[in-house]
Amino acid sequence: MRLQVLLFFSIALANADEQPFEADFSPIQNAGNYSTLLDSVIKTGTDEAISSNVPVTIFGPSNFAFSVISNQITGIPDQELVNILLGHVILNSTITTDVLVKEGCIVATTAGGRNISIYRDPLTGAVDVDGVDVTISDIIGDYGVFHGIETVLLPGAIEFLDCPATPDFSPIAESGQYSALLGAVVETNTDFIIAVNPPVTIFGPTNSAFASIQGGDTNVSDIIADHIVINRDISSAEIVSSGCVDAEAVGGLRLAIRFDNTTNTTSINGIQIVDLGITGEYGTFHGIDGVLLDSTDYSPCTDFSPIVEAGNYETLLNVITQTRMVDFIGQFAPVTIFGPTDDAFAAFQVTNPAGIIDEELIEQHIISIDSIFFDFIARVGCYETVTTGGMTVDVRYNNSTNTTTINGIPIIKADIVGNYGVLHGIDGVLIQGVTDYTPCADFSPIAEAGDYTTFLDIVLQTRTDEIISEYSPVTFFAPTDSAFAAIQETLDDMSLSELSENVLYHHMIIFKEVFSAEVMASGCVDAETFGGSMVAIRYNSTTGNAIVNGIPIVQLEIIGNFGVVHGIDGILNGSATDVYIPCPTASPSTMPVLAGEPNEAPMVPTSNPTGPTTTATSTSSTFMSYAYASFAAAIALLVL
Repeated sequence: MRLQVLLFFSIALANADEQPFEADFSPIQNAGNYSTLLDSVIKTGTDEAISSNVPVTIFGPSNFAFSVISNQITGIPDQELVNILLGHVILNSTITTDVLVKEGCIVATTAGGRNISIYRDPLTGAVDVDGVDVTISDIIGDYGVFHGIETVLLPGAIEFLDCPATPDFSPIAESGQYSALLGAVVETNTDFIIAVNPPVTIFGPTNSAFASIQGGDTNVSDIIADHIVINRDISSAEIVSSGCVDAEAVGGLRLAIRFDNTTNTTSINGIQIVDLGITGEYGTFHGIDGVLLDSTDYSPCTDFSPIVEAGNYETLLNVITQTRMVDFIGQFAPVTIFGPTDDAFAAFQVTNPAGIIDEELIEQHIISIDSIFFDFIARVGCYETVTTGGMTVDVRYNNSTNTTTINGIPIIKADIVGNYGVLHGIDGVLIQGVTDYTPCADFSPIAEAGDYTTFLDIVLQTRTDEIISEYSPVTFFAPTDSAFAAIQETLDDMSLSELSENVLYHHMIIFKEVFSAEVMASGCVDAETFGGSMVAIRYNSTTGNAIVNGIPIVQLEIIGNFGVVHGIDGILNGSATDVYIPCPTASPSTMPVLAGEPNEAPMVPTSNPTGPTTTATSTSSTFMSYAYASFAAAIALLVL
């Protein structure tokens, strides 16, 4: 919706015997913080232009706004400064907040000749001028109206932002059943809400259904708002495929859209959908044979009955089911919820009297699109992740005590499973910046060993530490600082994903600890790295030296909760230049077995899009390959 204001700046010469009108700027002066603006207006004579064309609308930069550009305007010609000042003034107009409530967005031409748009957010009430926030509104005086802003509208620095175009509802109008609704949408300015929050989903009552709310004391605007879901396009395909979709209307009404595959019908809060999926530039429209009211039956798609039956989670469920969190869980299921008990929330309010139990707090307890079950935590020992609210958490299992914690808070009930995912009951509340988080992998033994600063930096920058935690214990062949320095130019050209996938992953063996004793006993151990390449670790009993793919191992067995690290004086990259020579094939009775898992295959991660899923001992299937391997191994030992 647009109100185009075309204004022309003309200052008429007053007759000699007439007393010219002088605008009184004292209301602006009394508001404080605009003395630089007022001094400039008077100094340049811009006050005369304003006084000759009242009423005016002024968007006045604060003293701070002028201080930011002081270097840019110091010493400029007076006429240029006048043009800047007049770029903030709309002559012969009074654009108050009440006008913006009605119009939504206005395009106007300033006395300086530039177009600006004045926009009011229909949901928050915030006002901006070409994206610059209005911080104080409606200072009324005989000049007109003044609004304060925190940025000077410099030509070229602040770009013109046009008002949103009115949505095209012709696809809906063509059906012929929704003219009453469409008329009310325009009349109540709801079309502007739709225009500035695309895409939207509209659940539109038919003419006969809409007639039931027309007339009397009914607030049509509020009712229409309960039929529109903003910033979300709920298509017919989504409804049919999911069976049920939770949503919240812009007016705050909770909605559940269901598809019944036995009757091939759809409904919303029990009201039948008669026209499914009329699409347009607005998003998607669904025609309904009724009106959604506060009293309309609503039952969430997500079934929280397993949590209800578990007991002691009423506070948590009240927040989830009464806010948009129920939509979020439905949309991003399966989720993992670390749910504080009612007792935990009660204790939280005692120790944090000002603490509010709301959706923002609950977001710190939810992991989206991931079901983290107890057996997974028990297997990996420690798992790091980030909650929907942005908090990093570590979930740990203590094998000796058979207990599990999240950021140090005990998990007292595990695996309450439902169509939402899984909930683990916790005996505390996760608070950003307060609840202790400890990284799963403790790299302090590597740091203390020295000479591995670059290695540790890359591990943390690429978040490989999270993979190490998930697939621990691991064996890592860590290049020294000097080894990394030799390829520094290559490293500088790599992205973080390239650093992890092309470098670090080829130095890591997952779910295995390869200790020196095992290599010394067998002489050679083959293994597959997380990056999919093969490595052979060899020990020369004559020299006492060890190598991995021909690269000297310069430091053995830096041990920590991550597994074991061996320092190497080179880079493994999994390419043709990486000299992998398979170990000689051993008979089944003497085949070397890696540490911790005698006579059985290593544990395999359930999913791993970037790395291999197992660690294997390489064998030769033919006599020729065996002969080649033995010959190559002999040469390698001679090199040592």
